Amino acid sequence: MPAPVCNINESMPDLFPEKVYSAKLQVLVFASLAQSQTIKRILGSVYEVVVVENSDELINTINENDFSLIVIYSQPLGESVIDCVKQLKINPFCCDIPIITVLAEHARAEEFASIQAGAIDCLIMPIKPIILSAKIQNHMALAERIKQLEVASCTDGLTGLHNRTQLE
Repeated sequence: MPAPVCNINESMPDLFPEKVYSAKLQVLVFASLAQSQTIKRILGSVYEVVVVENSDELINTINENDFSLIVIYSQPLGESVIDCVKQLKINPFCCDIPIITVLAEHARAEEFASIQAGAIDCLIMPIKPIILSAKIQNHMALAERIKQLEVASCTDGLTGLHNRTQLE
């Protein structure tokens, strides 16, 4: 019996069915209208950008959608960014969603606390849109790969059917 051939140069899309990852990945932005328009302008053609302006709307929106990334600006919050990140990280619906915080220039002391609370990245205002875009795109590419691996771990590679992990 011949040994199976593994082509290391195969790309991820070649390994997974198109229907699995064809939907646009979603970014949730908790920001003021002006800040969110900048992100929509930069990323709107690539990702589905959902904007919320208050913490109640933030939690409700997370419970209703499958987000790959959350971006939190400090300006619209009446509460601390750190408290917001901590609340999101203890919520079972969103504890695995990566969070990027964008802090005001005078809030440099909160940078470490933001990362320690569970954010994967923290930016200080003023930020360059190109840097924010690059960081979001890097995190979203990683999120897409993770989703593809989750599907692969639950699917038989030969038949495309659910494997036994779906029965447990």
